[in-house]
Amino acid sequence: CSQPLQEVVGHGHNAKHVKDCTELFLGGKGIEQLAGFERLVNLEVLWLTDNKLSALNHLDSNIRIKQLYAHNNAICTLKGSLLNLKFLSQLDLSNNQLRDLQKLLKTLQKLHVLKELNLQGNPCCEEPDYRLHIVHAIPSLEVLDHHQVTTAERAKAAAVVGGYICSLTVAFGTRLPQSAMQFKTAAAAPVGEHRSVLEQELAQRATAIKEKQHKAAVGAEQAWYAANPDAAYLKPCNALPPPPGVLRAQQAWTRGSSGSLTLTES
Repeated sequence: CSQPLQEVVGHGHNAKHVKDCTELFLGGKGIEQLAGFERLVNLEVLWLTDNKLSALNHLDSNIRIKQLYAHNNAICTLKGSLLNLKFLSQLDLSNNQLRDLQKLLKTLQKLHVLKELNLQGNPCCEEPDYRLHIVHAIPSLEVLDHHQVTTAERAKAAAVVGGYICSLTVAFGTRLPQSAMQFKTAAAAPVGEHRSVLEQELAQRATAIKEKQHKAAVGAEQAWYAANPDAAYLKPCNALPPPPGVLRAQQAWTRGSSGSLTLTES
Protein backbone atom coordinates (compact mmCIF):
# COMPACT_ATOMS: atom_id res chain seq x y z
CA CYS A 1 0.00 0.00 0.00
CA SER A 2 0.99 3.59 -0.51
CA GLN A 3 2.39 5.71 2.32
CA PRO A 4 1.83 9.28 1.12
CA LEU A 5 2.59 10.93 4.46
CA GLN A 6 6.16 9.67 4.24
CA GLU A 7 6.67 11.99 1.30
CA VAL A 8 5.47 15.05 3.20
CA VAL A 9 7.92 17.26 5.11
CA GLY A 10 8.17 15.84 8.62
CA HIS A 11 6.89 12.45 7.47
CA GLY A 12 3.36 13.34 8.53
CA HIS A 13 4.22 14.30 12.11
CA ASN A 14 3.70 18.02 11.47
CA ALA A 15 -0.03 18.64 11.07
CA LYS A 16 0.54 22.01 9.41
CA HIS A 17 2.77 20.52 6.70
CA VAL A 18 0.22 17.79 6.06
CA LYS A 19 -2.63 20.29 5.79
CA ASP A 20 -0.65 22.63 3.53
CA CYS A 21 0.44 19.88 1.14
CA THR A 22 -1.11 20.58 -2.28
CA GLU A 23 1.10 18.45 -4.56
CA LEU A 24 2.46 14.97 -4.03
CA PHE A 25 4.67 12.73 -6.15
CA LEU A 26 4.39 8.97 -5.64
CA GLY A 27 5.68 7.78 -8.99
CA GLY A 28 7.75 4.64 -9.48
CA LYS A 29 7.26 3.18 -6.02
CA GLY A 30 5.66 -0.12 -7.01
CA ILE A 31 2.36 0.79 -5.34
CA GLU A 32 -0.42 -1.75 -5.87
CA GLN A 33 -3.12 -0.14 -3.72
CA LEU A 34 -3.76 3.41 -2.51
CA ALA A 35 -4.14 4.20 1.18
CA GLY A 36 -3.32 6.87 3.76
CA PHE A 37 -4.63 9.95 1.93
CA GLU A 38 -7.31 10.90 4.48
CA ARG A 39 -5.33 13.75 6.08
CA LEU A 40 -4.23 15.30 2.80
CA VAL A 41 -7.46 17.22 2.40
CA ASN A 42 -5.93 20.11 0.42
CA LEU A 43 -4.16 17.97 -2.15
CA GLU A 44 -4.61 19.41 -5.67
CA VAL A 45 -1.98 17.62 -7.78
CA LEU A 46 -1.24 13.92 -7.41
CA TRP A 47 1.35 11.89 -9.34
CA LEU A 48 0.84 8.09 -9.30
CA THR A 49 2.80 7.26 -12.42
CA ASP A 50 4.78 4.08 -13.07
CA ASN A 51 3.20 1.94 -10.35
CA LYS A 52 1.12 -1.26 -10.29
CA LEU A 53 -2.31 0.18 -9.56
CA SER A 54 -5.40 -1.57 -10.91
CA ALA A 55 -7.93 0.99 -9.61
CA LEU A 56 -8.13 4.48 -8.14
CA ASN A 57 -9.53 3.89 -4.66
CA HIS A 58 -9.30 5.51 -1.21
CA LEU A 59 -9.17 9.09 -2.49
CA ASP A 60 -12.65 9.97 -1.24
CA SER A 61 -11.32 12.63 1.14
CA ASN A 62 -9.25 14.36 -1.52
CA ILE A 63 -12.06 16.16 -3.32
CA ARG A 64 -9.85 19.15 -4.15
CA ILE A 65 -7.65 17.22 -6.56
CA LYS A 66 -7.51 19.07 -9.88
CA GLN A 67 -4.73 17.18 -11.64
CA LEU A 68 -4.30 13.42 -11.46
CA TYR A 69 -1.49 11.64 -13.30
CA ALA A 70 -1.79 7.84 -13.18
CA HIS A 71 -0.24 6.77 -16.47
CA ASN A 72 1.87 3.63 -16.82
CA ASN A 73 -0.09 1.48 -14.37
CA ALA A 74 -2.43 -1.50 -14.75
CA ILE A 75 -5.71 0.36 -14.17
CA CYS A 76 -8.60 -1.60 -15.67
CA THR A 77 -11.62 0.22 -14.22
CA LEU A 78 -12.77 3.75 -13.41
CA LYS A 79 -14.86 2.60 -10.47
CA GLY A 80 -13.64 3.91 -7.15
CA SER A 81 -12.93 7.46 -6.04
CA LEU A 82 -12.79 9.21 -9.39
CA LEU A 83 -16.32 10.62 -9.25
CA ASN A 84 -15.60 12.23 -5.88
CA LEU A 85 -13.01 14.47 -7.52
CA LYS A 86 -15.47 17.22 -8.45
CA PHE A 87 -12.74 19.70 -9.42
CA LEU A 88 -10.72 17.35 -11.61
CA SER A 89 -9.64 19.21 -14.75
CA GLN A 90 -6.64 17.15 -15.94
CA LEU A 91 -6.57 13.35 -16.00
CA ASP A 92 -3.82 11.20 -17.49
CA LEU A 93 -4.60 7.48 -17.64
CA SER A 94 -2.46 6.62 -20.63
CA ASN A 95 -0.78 3.22 -20.91
CA ASN A 96 -3.18 1.31 -18.68
CA GLN A 97 -5.63 -1.54 -19.31
CA LEU A 98 -8.89 0.36 -19.79
CA ARG A 99 -11.38 -1.44 -22.05
CA ASP A 100 -15.05 -1.13 -23.02
CA LEU A 101 -15.35 2.49 -24.04
CA GLN A 102 -19.08 2.73 -23.32
CA LYS A 103 -18.59 1.76 -19.67
CA LEU A 104 -15.76 4.23 -19.34
CA LEU A 105 -17.91 7.00 -20.77
CA LYS A 106 -20.55 6.49 -18.08
CA THR A 107 -17.96 7.70 -15.59
CA LEU A 108 -16.05 10.21 -17.68
CA GLN A 109 -19.16 12.13 -18.74
CA LYS A 110 -19.84 12.91 -15.07
CA LEU A 111 -16.56 14.81 -14.72
CA HIS A 112 -18.13 18.13 -15.61
CA VAL A 113 -15.01 20.33 -15.40
CA LEU A 114 -12.59 17.95 -17.11
CA LYS A 115 -10.56 19.85 -19.71
CA GLU A 116 -7.62 17.59 -20.52
CA LEU A 117 -7.76 13.81 -20.85
CA ASN A 118 -5.17 11.29 -22.01
CA LEU A 119 -6.14 7.68 -22.69
CA GLN A 120 -3.45 6.80 -25.18
CA GLY A 121 -2.10 3.27 -24.98
CA ASN A 122 -5.33 1.75 -23.64
CA PRO A 123 -7.30 -0.96 -25.49
CA CYS A 124 -10.35 1.33 -25.60
CA CYS A 125 -8.53 3.57 -28.08
CA GLU A 126 -8.88 0.86 -30.72
CA GLU A 127 -12.67 1.01 -30.72
CA PRO A 128 -14.44 2.62 -33.74
CA ASP A 129 -14.86 6.39 -33.53
CA TYR A 130 -13.11 6.36 -30.17
CA ARG A 131 -12.20 10.05 -30.27
CA LEU A 132 -15.64 11.17 -31.45
CA HIS A 133 -17.32 9.24 -28.63
CA ILE A 134 -15.08 10.91 -26.04
CA VAL A 135 -15.60 14.39 -27.49
CA HIS A 136 -19.36 13.94 -27.62
CA ALA A 137 -19.60 12.59 -24.06
CA ILE A 138 -17.51 15.32 -22.40
CA PRO A 139 -18.62 18.83 -23.52
CA SER A 140 -16.03 20.54 -21.30
CA LEU A 141 -13.09 18.70 -22.88
CA GLU A 142 -10.51 20.90 -24.60
CA VAL A 143 -7.58 18.52 -25.14
CA LEU A 144 -7.76 14.77 -25.79
CA ASP A 145 -4.63 12.65 -26.10
CA HIS A 146 -2.47 15.79 -26.46
CA HIS A 147 -4.58 17.06 -29.38
CA GLN A 148 -6.90 20.03 -29.13
CA VAL A 149 -10.62 19.43 -29.59
CA THR A 150 -11.80 21.71 -32.40
CA THR A 151 -15.25 23.16 -32.99
CA ALA A 152 -15.53 21.28 -36.28
CA GLU A 153 -14.59 18.02 -34.54
CA ARG A 154 -17.23 18.58 -31.87
CA ALA A 155 -19.86 19.21 -34.54
CA LYS A 156 -18.83 16.02 -36.33
CA ALA A 157 -19.05 14.09 -33.07
CA ALA A 158 -22.55 15.42 -32.48
CA ALA A 159 -23.58 14.35 -35.97
CA VAL A 160 -21.92 10.93 -36.04
CA VAL A 161 -22.21 9.80 -32.43
CA GLY A 162 -25.31 11.75 -31.52
CA GLY A 163 -27.03 10.33 -34.58
CA TYR A 164 -28.41 13.75 -35.36
CA ILE A 165 -31.20 13.15 -32.83
CA CYS A 166 -33.64 15.99 -33.33
CA SER A 167 -34.76 18.41 -30.67
CA LEU A 168 -37.68 20.81 -31.00
CA THR A 169 -37.11 24.17 -32.63
CA VAL A 170 -39.44 26.76 -34.07
CA ALA A 171 -37.54 27.01 -37.32
CA PHE A 172 -40.10 26.34 -40.05
CA GLY A 173 -42.14 24.33 -37.58
CA THR A 174 -39.82 21.33 -37.93
CA ARG A 175 -37.35 19.51 -35.74
CA LEU A 176 -33.68 20.28 -36.22
CA PRO A 177 -30.68 18.54 -34.67
CA GLN A 178 -29.70 19.83 -31.26
CA SER A 179 -26.11 19.70 -32.40
CA ALA A 180 -26.94 22.06 -35.23
CA MET A 181 -28.16 24.63 -32.74
CA GLN A 182 -25.06 24.40 -30.59
CA PHE A 183 -22.05 23.85 -32.78
CA LYS A 184 -20.51 25.40 -35.88
CA THR A 185 -18.41 23.68 -38.48
CA ALA A 186 -16.09 25.46 -40.83
CA ALA A 187 -15.84 22.43 -43.07
CA ALA A 188 -19.53 22.56 -43.94
CA ALA A 189 -19.59 26.29 -44.63
CA PRO A 190 -18.97 27.79 -48.09
CA VAL A 191 -15.58 29.31 -48.79
CA GLY A 192 -15.38 32.70 -47.14
CA GLU A 193 -18.32 31.98 -44.84
CA HIS A 194 -18.50 30.41 -41.41
CA ARG A 195 -22.14 29.59 -40.91
CA SER A 196 -23.48 27.18 -38.36
CA VAL A 197 -25.20 23.98 -39.40
CA LEU A 198 -28.50 25.51 -38.34
CA GLU A 199 -27.95 28.58 -40.52
CA GLN A 200 -27.13 26.42 -43.51
CA GLU A 201 -30.21 24.28 -42.93
CA LEU A 202 -32.47 27.33 -42.64
CA ALA A 203 -30.96 28.91 -45.74
CA GLN A 204 -31.65 25.76 -47.76
CA ARG A 205 -35.23 25.57 -46.52
CA ALA A 206 -35.81 29.28 -47.22
CA THR A 207 -34.50 28.84 -50.76
CA ALA A 208 -36.79 25.86 -51.31
CA ILE A 209 -39.81 27.84 -50.09
CA LYS A 210 -38.99 30.79 -52.36
CA GLU A 211 -38.63 28.49 -55.36
CA LYS A 212 -41.95 26.86 -54.57
CA GLN A 213 -43.69 30.23 -54.26
CA HIS A 214 -42.12 31.41 -57.51
CA LYS A 215 -43.28 28.30 -59.37
CA ALA A 216 -46.79 28.74 -58.00
CA ALA A 217 -46.89 32.37 -59.15
CA VAL A 218 -45.62 31.45 -62.60
CA GLY A 219 -48.18 28.66 -62.86
CA ALA A 220 -51.03 31.00 -61.90
CA GLU A 221 -49.86 33.58 -64.41
CA GLN A 222 -49.64 31.01 -67.18
CA ALA A 223 -53.15 29.77 -66.38
CA TRP A 224 -54.51 33.30 -66.55
CA TYR A 225 -52.87 33.97 -69.91
CA ALA A 226 -54.18 30.66 -71.26
CA ALA A 227 -57.78 31.69 -70.41
CA ASN A 228 -57.41 35.22 -71.80
CA PRO A 229 -58.55 35.69 -75.43
CA ASP A 230 -55.83 38.29 -75.91
CA ALA A 231 -53.12 36.11 -74.40
CA ALA A 232 -50.89 36.44 -77.46
CA TYR A 233 -50.81 40.21 -77.00
CA LEU A 234 -50.75 40.27 -73.21
CA LYS A 235 -47.85 37.86 -72.90
CA PRO A 236 -45.08 39.64 -70.92
CA CYS A 237 -42.34 41.14 -73.03
CA ASN A 238 -39.00 42.00 -71.45
CA ALA A 239 -37.81 44.31 -74.22
CA LEU A 240 -40.81 46.11 -75.79
CA PRO A 241 -43.92 47.79 -74.30
CA PRO A 242 -47.33 46.26 -75.09
CA PRO A 243 -49.13 47.42 -78.30
CA PRO A 244 -51.23 50.65 -77.98
CA GLY A 245 -54.61 50.06 -76.34
CA VAL A 246 -53.74 46.61 -75.03
CA LEU A 247 -53.55 47.77 -71.42
CA ARG A 248 -56.96 49.47 -71.69
CA ALA A 249 -58.34 46.34 -73.30
CA GLN A 250 -56.94 44.23 -70.49
CA GLN A 251 -58.55 46.44 -67.86
CA ALA A 252 -61.89 46.46 -69.70
CA TRP A 253 -61.79 42.69 -70.17
CA THR A 254 -61.06 42.20 -66.49
CA ARG A 255 -63.99 44.42 -65.43
CA GLY A 256 -66.39 43.19 -68.05
CA SER A 257 -68.84 40.38 -67.59
CA SER A 258 -69.26 37.43 -69.89
CA GLY A 259 -70.09 38.36 -73.45
CA SER A 260 -68.44 40.13 -76.30
CA LEU A 261 -65.99 42.91 -75.63
CA THR A 262 -65.83 45.98 -77.91
CA LEU A 263 -62.53 47.80 -78.10
CA THR A 264 -62.27 51.42 -79.16
CA GLU A 265 -59.08 53.25 -79.75
CA SER A 266 -58.81 56.93 -78.84
